[in-house]
Amino acid sequence: MKLNVDLSLFYGSTGAFGRVSGELDLPAIPQTGNTISFMFSNNDVAPVIVNGFDGLVTVAGVRFAPQSLKTPVTLDLGEIVLHTREDARKVMTYLEEGFGLFGDEYQEAS
Repeated sequence: MKLNVDLSLFYGSTGAFGRVSGELDLPAIPQTGNTISFMFSNNDVAPVIVNGFDGLVTVAGVRFAPQSLKTPVTLDLGEIVLHTREDARKVMTYLEEGFGLFGDEYQEAS
């Protein structure tokens, strides 16, 4: 079952790094509080190892839209908070390359 996913990446105590979104193919619609495993990618991309990301992300919310949409269910996933901006970049790249998701890195404030 194709589902939309949406999650935010942060680093440090206040740094918003970006957003990751796209479609995942899951066997069922998870409920709020369930966990999705990103431990093993859909292809040969090696798992990323950084502090703050163990590969498990909690479903924070489930949104349903009218059936006329291609994928009428969106999963709002829990925030991922990493230690550094570089760690957040590694996780975003892993989710893009390993799961076909789209990363939107925010511009760094000057």
